[in-house]
Amino acid sequence: MNETVESYMIAPDGDVTLVIRNPNEFFSDWPAAAKETTEAQTQTQTPAAKQATNVSSTTNLEDEIELEIVTPPHVAEVRFQVSSAHLILASPYFKSSLTGPWKEAQALEANQNVELDCPSFDTESTLIFLRIVHAQPWELPDTVEADLLAKLAVVGDYYGCQRLVKYHAAKWVVCVDRTSEIDERRELAVGLWNSWFFQHSQNFSAYSSLIIQQARSTITPLGLPIPSTVINGLNNRLVEELKRIFHRIDDERQKMLIDDQRCTQACRIFRIGVLYYHLQSHNMLNAKPPYEGLSLKKVVNGIKNSHVPWWKEAYPRTECAKTAPRHSCRYSTGIEGFFVFLDYRVTGLALDQFPAWYACCVLHTGFYANKFAVDSRHDRTDIRGTSIGEGYG
Repeated sequence: MNETVESYMIAPDGDVTLVIRNPNEFFSDWPAAAKETTEAQTQTQTPAAKQATNVSSTTNLEDEIELEIVTPPHVAEVRFQVSSAHLILASPYFKSSLTGPWKEAQALEANQNVELDCPSFDTESTLIFLRIVHAQPWELPDTVEADLLAKLAVVGDYYGCQRLVKYHAAKWVVCVDRTSEIDERRELAVGLWNSWFFQHSQNFSAYSSLIIQQARSTITPLGLPIPSTVINGLNNRLVEELKRIFHRIDDERQKMLIDDQRCTQACRIFRIGVLYYHLQSHNMLNAKPPYEGLSLKKVVNGIKNSHVPWWKEAYPRTECAKTAPRHSCRYSTGIEGFFVFLDYRVTGLALDQFPAWYACCVLHTGFYANKFAVDSRHDRTDIRGTSIGEGYG
């Protein structure tokens, strides 16, 4: 495989070179969106290969056409020439790395250029981040997609530049429609991370509401540095809402088991049978916390879409069932009338319930300066923790 090195000059007189090896590997554990999976499958063929396929389909089998399939070179390394002064001023991470007893700091004092290895972030988000750090707003894009915005937030969070990134990226944050239907876990997780990092209370409430409605298992951050307090809040709220729903269902089931005077006894028996049947068919009959495999939306829709089969009630018993009229009452078509109060749409979490990243930074003063360990190459290890989360993966 052909490998290449990309280089970007952020500061022409820069004295630091940041090196990313295997770019974008850091985000490789993110679950791929359906759209990306389809595009990836489509793009497995190079343009030359697609041309060969198209040509061979329109030519005779006797014709032999040889086309060279050219594989694009793999970017194995990305290098950024940057200014140590800008890095130190903007980032506590770089301030700790480039000052003090470290060999890089000593090299800078001796007017020597230094190299620093970076995590395997993707090139585009790192480039935008460094443009922000070096005060080059004219180099920034007019719009940024949600996925790239999330990656930029991860980079900014890693280097402790949350305020700086938030200030420049505010124009790229788009309000989400509270009534929108978003089904992809990745899109929901990215939206929640962006809304928390950029402190957008409306989006945070909207995305957390959608996650609570649709989650069918224990909610995880999907590799994003979403704080554990937020994830725990989502899971606790999900279990609480499901408990509330099942408590209401059980109350109504108990009412059906007694003579509640709603229509006839036969009608009541039919309703009870239909309810039990649908609870069993949707794995909800003996559901217990944490309700794995069940979502609020699935539970509520499963109950409300329960239909009672039509039936005839012969009364008195000597009456012929064939000539008996079809049973008809307000409950004869379905049992949803008993559960009109059920609704899977819930309010989301409030952003002000959780400490923002700037509060966490105050609490963790000295985190970047002190959390270093010695290794053989750089006399320390890279920091993989963040100021707001429990790490990645």
